[in-house]
Formats: sequence, C-alpha cells, structure tokens
Amino acid sequence: MTARRRAIHHLFWCQPDGRLAHYRTSSEQSPLPATPGLNIWTLSRRFPALRRSLSLDQRLRKGNGALNELADPADKTPTTPAARAEEPAAAPAMRQAVLRVLRHGPQRGLALVASHPSHLGDALTPKYRATLGMLKNHFAPALDLSLITCDPDIYLWRPAAAKASAACRTALICFCTSSNSLNTSLPIAQAALARHGLAVCYVMNRRQRLTREGLPGHDVATSARMLKALLGRLGFSHLYGLGVSLGGYTALLYAEGMELRRVLNFSGWPDKASGLGGSGECMVNAARGFPRHRILTVLSLSDPSDQKILRRYDDAGFETPRLFLESSTHGTFSAAIIESRLDGLLGWLLADADAPETG
Repeated sequence: MTARRRAIHHLFWCQPDGRLAHYRTSSEQSPLPATPGLNIWTLSRRFPALRRSLSLDQRLRKGNGALNELADPADKTPTTPAARAEEPAAAPAMRQAVLRVLRHGPQRGLALVASHPSHLGDALTPKYRATLGMLKNHFAPALDLSLITCDPDIYLWRPAAAKASAACRTALICFCTSSNSLNTSLPIAQAALARHGLAVCYVMNRRQRLTREGLPGHDVATSARMLKALLGRLGFSHLYGLGVSLGGYTALLYAEGMELRRVLNFSGWPDKASGLGGSGECMVNAARGFPRHRILTVLSLSDPSDQKILRRYDDAGFETPRLFLESSTHGTFSAAIIESRLDGLLGWLLADADAPETG
C-alpha cells in the first residue's frame, strides 16, 4: 500500500461462538475493529494459496513474464507435427494454470490471458473466451480481490472514493453460486462490477454450509439482520442485491431482512441438494414480503435449464419484470457481459441510488 488512497478489503469469518473474525487491509480508522492478531502474515500462513497468489502478483508487477507458460506473444514459432505431438501432455498443466488465474486473479493475470487467447489453445472454454474478450480493457490492478483465496464468509471490497460521494453509501451485495462464482469466476465478475465505482460485497458459501441456510451459526433472518447492521456500521445505507442460480434464490431469501432496494435475479433456483427444486413455489416463498416489481429476473431464451426454470416460475405464479438473453448458459450473468447487457441491468438496479432516504 502507498500513501495514496487505495481500495479497502474487509474479510469476515463466522466463528463457532457466533462472533465474526474481521480483517481489513487498510490502517484507516474503521467503525468495525479488526480482530487482534489477524494480519496478512497470519493469513498467508493459514492459507498457502494466498502465498502463491501474492507471489504471482509480485512477479507480474515486475513484468518478468510470470505467465510465460500460458502466453508468450514473442513466440512466433510455427506449429510443427513434433510440437503438436507434445501438446496433449502439456495441455492439462496449461489448463490448470489458466484456471488458477481465472479463479483467483490477479487482474494483471486476467489481462494477460485476455490479451493472448490464441496462445492458450483449448485451455479456455468458448464462454470464458467471449467473456474475457468483452472485458479485456477493464482488468485493472485496483480492482483486485487480492484475498479471495482466504475463503471468507463475507468479502467486502470498497473503492477508494471520496467520503462524501453518493457511491460511498451504496453497496452491491452479491450472493454466490454453490461453487462461489457468479456464473463466471469472482475476479472476472469483479472487473465487470467494481469498475462502476461502487462497493461490492460477496456473500460466500461453505462446502458444508450454504448461505441459503444462513451464515454459519445463524439462521437466515438473523444473518440478514447481521449483514445489514454490518454494512450500516461501515456507512452503507443503499443496499442492492444480485444473485446467480442458487445465489438468485438466496438473494430473495435475504432481500426483506436486509431491506434491499432492488434485486437482480439471474436464473435464480435452489441447489439440487435442498430438495426445494420441484416447484416454483420455492421462489414465491423466498420472495414473500419483498415487492415483486423490485426484482428483475434474467433468463436465457435457449438454455434448457433456464427454460425449465421459467416454466416452473410461470406454473407457480412467480411473476416479476423479466429480461431474456440469447446465449445458452444457465446463470446468465456471463451472458449479460457477452451480450453487452450488464451495464443496462446495473442501471436498472441502481436507478434510485441517489433518491433521498425515507423513514
């Protein structure tokens, strides 16, 4: 960190006694005290993946080709039969390396992958190629989720904004899929969302505890109140929800308790293990008490899963404003990026961000 204002990262872990362990990167004063003894060094000892990601970021800062094994733009060697014969053995390692960058960043690594997709062969899926292509000019180190490998229950990224700005009171609450993504990896989603200058809070799932059941040690109602109070103490009075797949369902469960202003529901549906997926009544029940006109549902016109979800919505009378995308992908968040629709959707979501508060 330099003397200039930088983005602030707040990480929270639910403890067995119900309290929250809290770590923040900034030394600035905060109404939420950081947990004593918890710092970047203790985190890096606890999470080996964090050490690796910090090391990668440092190498990229020096520009010494930390990802040469992924893409070497200076390599003009024609493909030969001998080289092609070696590709099958090399491909799995390349795919693993690319996946590490896609899932954990840093943004410098994402920018490199996005700039040289032709060097990566089949290590990139068509969906990732298209998504990265749309965002290749927006990957910025200032947007890094640099501590994502610490697997917090809540990760709040706050931009370096003037204290008096309207954006400083606004937070976008993102409820993740069961695999802790937004239908694309969180570092990629971060590049699409955080460049708009608002704080982004990611509510994560544990392997044995999904947030649709409540944060660890708490039920949904208590968790919603905790999140609202937590963000309120940090100065956020304008809260908006976004959820993808399981996260869309979870966002609706939390919407009333958190007093979210609006929600973007990308193909919202419970996870298979919940036993709730047989009828659209689960969505009706999740959204009970929250005005339907403040939910915008986004679905794919061609994806079989999304079309099944749509039929179940209709059968149960789960009616909200809807937007349909062409791409065949369940979750539709990445489709919104690919089809240049995400900014418009965020415009709808935040339309009343500067409205005077009531009550």
